[in-house]
Amino acid sequence: MIMRKYKSIISLVVLWAFILLPFEGFLGNNIFAAMPGPTTQELSMAAGMLKQISKLAPELSVGKPQFQTSPDAVIFTMSGACERQVPAGAINRAPTKQVFPAKMRVLFDAKSDTVKKRFLMENGSESVSFAMELDNHAVPFKQFTTKFKSLGSAQVYQRPTDTIIYLASQTSSGAMLKEWIRATAFNQPGLSQYTWKFSSDVGANITLKQQSDGRVGIYRTMVISGIDNTDTKKRACVMATVRKALNRDVNFGDEKLLATLEPLVYWTSNGVKKTASYIINAENVLTISIKEPLSNYPLLIDPSVSVGWTQILANRSIESLPGGGDERNTVLAVADNRIYVNAHPLSAGIIKKCGTDSPNYAEGSI
Repeated sequence: MIMRKYKSIISLVVLWAFILLPFEGFLGNNIFAAMPGPTTQELSMAAGMLKQISKLAPELSVGKPQFQTSPDAVIFTMSGACERQVPAGAINRAPTKQVFPAKMRVLFDAKSDTVKKRFLMENGSESVSFAMELDNHAVPFKQFTTKFKSLGSAQVYQRPTDTIIYLASQTSSGAMLKEWIRATAFNQPGLSQYTWKFSSDVGANITLKQQSDGRVGIYRTMVISGIDNTDTKKRACVMATVRKALNRDVNFGDEKLLATLEPLVYWTSNGVKKTASYIINAENVLTISIKEPLSNYPLLIDPSVSVGWTQILANRSIESLPGGGDERNTVLAVADNRIYVNAHPLSAGIIKKCGTDSPNYAEGSI
């Protein structure tokens, strides 16, 4: 009975993640279905990497997350909590602090020939997500799971030029998915290169922003159908109008920081630690490109993703929008000089110009 319940929970989580996925083929072709498990050599190489990682990142041995597997997905679940100031109201006559639960799940597609992973940030009954897919340049990876005594369970991807190991940790302040890449040879002419495409859930885009300290912020922005996403002035006009129409002062539709890529570092074969920079090719495409002589190989590269519990709390959605649902699944559209929220039009059209070419929409109501 307990085992049946356990399998049901995993199946529900996996199904939920697949429904949210915006791109086709997350399950991919089951090219490894008939293949045997990892060889002794593959496990030995992974164990060697994990031993090296345990020296470089001892903090991973603390707060190991829950680790689950199913035929379709491998899942890390990290749990925490954070406090939030709750203003005075009818029930509490003075401002109070309340503790809210927070989770980050990372789901890996267990049937893909490349790395496909989805991050689900959960705050009680609410969630927001984004996905990352690695371009394997037509050279497939084999994947398997393994376990190391001090670091816990790991998800491993291997091909002739690269081994990628994923580990996770959680602390009182947040969660981290540690990604370690061991490059044993060039995977592109004269260099090692890894290109990731990011995507979000329905009705939103992912935007990547370089920060001054070397980090890259992963932001979610709401899509407005009928407006070029780069037209920030027109976008601002529409958002301001919708907020007024909803009679809300909250930051409805503003871009929200979901997670952060930590500064990019790597080690050469002689143990020298170096830094590198992420390359943002498009608003949702990021490349790691490292050029070192073969004499410095193998390289150990660390491009990890972190999420703070307070960050998850800050992404609470706005409930009870027109047409049902909340901000996470809201569809905004502009057509025929009207703004539509979940197919419900605002009651007024354009009243004046905003700047030279961007309309300013009437406040109206829904």
